[in-house]
Amino acid sequence: MRTLDHRKRPFQGFLHRKPAFTFLVVSLALLASCKDTTEPGSIVTLPPTTSAGTYLEIQSVAGLKAYLSGNTHWIYDVFHGTQVEYNAPDGRTFLWYPGNTRILPGRWEVRKGFIVPELCFLYGTNTYNPVTGLRGGKWECDTVKRLGYIMRGDPFGLSRGLPVRIPDGRLYLPADLMRMAGKNPAVLEYVTSIRSR
Repeated sequence: MRTLDHRKRPFQGFLHRKPAFTFLVVSLALLASCKDTTEPGSIVTLPPTTSAGTYLEIQSVAGLKAYLSGNTHWIYDVFHGTQVEYNAPDGRTFLWYPGNTRILPGRWEVRKGFIVPELCFLYGTNTYNPVTGLRGGKWECDTVKRLGYIMRGDPFGLSRGLPVRIPDGRLYLPADLMRMAGKNPAVLEYVTSIRSR
């Protein structure tokens, strides 16, 4: 067993410095990393994302905390790959990271930022971020630039352990991950607003 495990810094890097360039890079990476698992002629339906009105609601500490608390957050970026994290209401968090052989436990909280709230994570001192090389043991906070998909509760069972290893840094949608874990994707319930909780 490794003593160091991967962890994320969820909303970092040059991705929020140059929006047009970032959109182009992320779009090309998504296209390049998508694997076609559909039958010829079938239609792929993407899950619903955060509503525009909710983006305004989560500009407060209470709003962002209410939106993420007790729910599972899916996100993809070209550096880390597909990441899934369950944010328990008591402040514990459970990160499912590509290549890891176990769920990475930590803590999460929302703090008041300069203009908008910051989402903060704390992972153990035996962890490191494979993208930045930074070791864990200190709170890392950043403003939320994008949210990905939010699912009600802990549908993957991350608080109970690793459902299945995410093999690599490619894009795996929530339904793909459910199938990989031997679960029915139809049980996924997407949260698109604070009021839909």
